[in-house]
Amino acid sequence: MESTIENPIYAEADANPKEYTEFSRQSFVTSQNSSYDAVKATSQAPIKPSKDKIAIIIIVLFLVMVVFVLGAVTACIVFAVEISELKSETDSLTKTVGSSVDSLAQELNTSIEHLNQQVVEAYSQKLSQFNISIELLYQQLDEAYSQRLSQFNISVGQIQLFLHLTAGLARSNPAPSCAAGLPPSLPSGYYWVRASNGSAAVRVYCDVTRSCGGVTGGRSGLFMGAER
Repeated sequence: MESTIENPIYAEADANPKEYTEFSRQSFVTSQNSSYDAVKATSQAPIKPSKDKIAIIIIVLFLVMVVFVLGAVTACIVFAVEISELKSETDSLTKTVGSSVDSLAQELNTSIEHLNQQVVEAYSQKLSQFNISIELLYQQLDEAYSQRLSQFNISVGQIQLFLHLTAGLARSNPAPSCAAGLPPSLPSGYYWVRASNGSAAVRVYCDVTRSCGGVTGGRSGLFMGAER
């Protein structure tokens, strides 16, 4: 149901009847009614946007979409650049770490080789010192042995000389008899004496502890018998 709207023109004409004639009143009312009807039709009809407004709205929406797409593309580009930089930094860090590890491994190998060389040199030095010590020990032993042998030879020579010079102790130097020619310090025992015929030396036992033959306090040199 349509709502009736009171026309203000009628109210104005009714309020001033003298100023309006019937004709003018009718013509005025007619013109005012036409304007009022147009305004009423315009107010009651649905408002339809014009094509220009629609085009502007479409353009604005398109620009908003373009800006959004550009923003998304820019964000993707920035993200891709950051990913690329991160990858470059990761590769550089990996190369740096690898180079550091290789350098440390090389230094470690060099240190181990140097240590092995020092150990070999120390072992060689100790072995050389040990060989020198053994050679010195052999030399000292040889010198000691030569010295002892020389002393032994001297002793043997002295013994031989003593035996050769002392009558009765050697076959080559027999005593004339048990009673004569034997040194006073010799005890009873077997000695070499000249045979009775004087041709050869025989080894006989002489007892030098008894005295006989009228010799007092002397040595009888009692002949006990020849050695069998």
